[in-house]
Amino acid sequence: MLELNQAVTQVILDYKQENPGFRGPLFNEIEKGYMKACMELAKGNQSQACQILGVSRGTLRTKLKFHFGTTHVSCVDGKCTICTFLKNNKKDKG
Repeated sequence: MLELNQAVTQVILDYKQENPGFRGPLFNEIEKGYMKACMELAKGNQSQACQILGVSRGTLRTKLKFHFGTTHVSCVDGKCTICTFLKNNKKDKG
């Protein structure tokens, strides 16, 4: 079985080879994908995701907010009923 660090290294090398001109924030993209995968693996359970990631709940929530614009766990996959409700019921302030 391939070690995680070897797998990540290979993905980065493959990506750089396929996109030689890419100069964007690659680390942010890697971290965002890793966060999403961990949240899916934990089935949205923040405590379990914290254990997988090895971070505190506060750090997890900060990173969710940074990468996905929300700390609502189900917003990561775009299915948050809270955000959908708030968006659909937002009153015009104009």
